[in-house]
This record gives sequence, C-alpha cells and structure tokens, in this order.
Amino acid sequence: MNSLTCPNCDTPLNGRYCSNCGQHQGRYDQVFSQLVSEVMGDLFRLDGRGSKTLLSLLFRPGQLIVEFLAGARARYVSPVRVYLVASVLLFLLFSIGPDDRSEQMVDADHAALNDAIAEKIILDGADGPLTQYAQEQILKMVTLGRSNPQLLFDQYIDLLAIIMFFLIPIFAIFVKLFYLKSPYFYTEHLIVCVYLQSFIYMTQSLLLVTGFFGGALDWIAFTIRLWIPIYIFISLRVVYQQSYLLTVFKFVILATVYFSLCIGALLASFVWQATTL
Repeated sequence: MNSLTCPNCDTPLNGRYCSNCGQHQGRYDQVFSQLVSEVMGDLFRLDGRGSKTLLSLLFRPGQLIVEFLAGARARYVSPVRVYLVASVLLFLLFSIGPDDRSEQMVDADHAALNDAIAEKIILDGADGPLTQYAQEQILKMVTLGRSNPQLLFDQYIDLLAIIMFFLIPIFAIFVKLFYLKSPYFYTEHLIVCVYLQSFIYMTQSLLLVTGFFGGALDWIAFTIRLWIPIYIFISLRVVYQQSYLLTVFKFVILATVYFSLCIGALLASFVWQATTL
C-alpha cells in the first residue's frame, strides 16, 4: 500500500475522500496547535458549512439540531467539532483574561490563615485524620493562590474543562428520562446536549469578550444573558415538539439538574485539585 491508496480499504485515491469507504485522508500526526487551527478554520471561515453552523447555533434555536437529526449533516459542521471549538475558545479566553487576580487576593499572615481554615473545616472532629488532611490541602491551595494565583487558576480551569466534558453524557441521561416518549434514542439526546452546551460555551465566550471592555458593552452582555435561557427554552420546544406549559416545566427541572451538575463539577474540580497539589 502506498500514499495513493486509502489506508482503510486500499482503494486508489482520487481526492481527499475515499470513493469506497468515504474516509477523509487528513493526517492526525500534527501538533495540537495545528489541529485546533484546522478545526477553528472549519467553523469560523466566512462561507460554507462553518458560517452556516455558527449562525444557526447562535440565532436559530433548535433548528440546527432538528436539521442535523433529520439527516441534513453534510451542510453543517459536526456537533463534536463544534463543541471542540467552543470549549477551546472559552477556556482559552478564561486563561488570557485580565491578569489581576493576584491583586484581588487577601493578604493575611500564615498563622491567621491556618486558624481561619481550622475553624471552618471540621469533618471528623477537631483532631480527626480527615479533618487534618483537608485543612492541609486547602491551606496549600490558598498559599499557592497567594503566591501564584495565575498558575492555580489555570490548573483549575484545565481540570474543570475535562470534568464538564464528562458531564454532558450524564446530563443527556436526564434529558432522555424527561423525554421518554420522544422518537429519539439516547445518542440523539446526546447530540442535543452537545449542541446546547456548545451554544452556552459560545455565549459565555462572548460575555468574556464584552468584559474586556469594562462597562462599555454592558447592554450587549445583558442581551446575551437574556438570550441564553430563551434560546434553550425555544430549542427544547422546537426539538421535542411539546406544549409550552410542559416545556416550561421540563425546562425548569432540567435547568435545576444542569446547575446542580455544574456546581458538583466545580466542587469536584476543587477537591481533586486540593488532593493533587
């Protein structure tokens, strides 16, 4: 087999896609920055699938999902690639945000800080091993946060991104349970969740960008925050075709579940980071 045959089925190639199995002949031994650049280019180019996907994702609640699930997939960027772009963009903006976190840390001497932690963290008695371990780990985090807040913040964001990724299939289970009578299988509910999470990431990225301008773009930030719940509600209504009243009920319950999972992710990230310092 040579470079002019498909590595998957050995069919002679005449372009970037195999005429027999359809496999794309792109390389995957590139450095990460090249891969991210390629994916970003697919989504943010000004014509074709990228622009159509981005506009539908941000301004057409539920329509992108419905069309993709109906089989119109070639016209849009795949949900996994959209999620990759959205998550990379969001956490990249988090990492390059205003670097003034060190100035926001409260100065306190080490002994006073230790006493404050000891008063708040009591898990199995004042001298219990679990309490002592927890106090030591939290003190390490606070000390590192005072000396190098950017490092602590970056580590936390990296960990949170991973945990949030694994929360999506968990949340999709709840969506499946709430829409048992829908014609969709679990994987299709998962696609719904991936697209909605990508929308949330994109809007959060826009909010971070508006924050870079101080209060000059507060009206845009307010509009984005207002659009997020409206968009998700309309998306559920469009995708699952249920009554407004029933959709409101399920939207409230699912939003509660989602925020509970997010809070759990924040706490899990904090605990994991504390135990690995």
